[in-house]
Amino acid sequence: MAAAVLAILFFSSRFIGFGDPHVWNPDEGILGFINTSKYPMSFNYIVMTMCIVLLTMALVENRKNKVLNIFLMFGQASLFFYLLHVPIINLAAHLWTYLEFGVATNFFNGTKVWPEGYEPNLARTYLFWIVLIGTLYYPCKKYLKKKKESNSVIYSYV
Repeated sequence: MAAAVLAILFFSSRFIGFGDPHVWNPDEGILGFINTSKYPMSFNYIVMTMCIVLLTMALVENRKNKVLNIFLMFGQASLFFYLLHVPIINLAAHLWTYLEFGVATNFFNGTKVWPEGYEPNLARTYLFWIVLIGTLYYPCKKYLKKKKESNSVIYSYV
């Protein structure tokens, strides 16, 4: 019910041009309609993503299978995963750009520091994402097991 209310709120606010600095133009099509501002976070972005979150939660609640257990494991070790994946991605980007272009690049600095000849590649991004998820699966699983066995208060934060 809440997801339906949020969906109605998103569609109506997007149609009337409320809640996002970038007003939707019908010439932009459906992708333009859902292209809301993430930074700074707009009202439409929050409503749209929360609608998706609530719909997903309603669909998977009280269901158990191997795929959902993997998502649950990453969700229960989310800060641990976050603290590992950011430096790994940064290190991998430095290493890859050094090997490929001869200069280690920090992509956090934006497009002005991209090496000569670099082109973003969505397939490469997804491939690295899959490898990263697979690589961090076992450390996160081991961490979660240790977290559940420990009585330490620090584990409740990480």
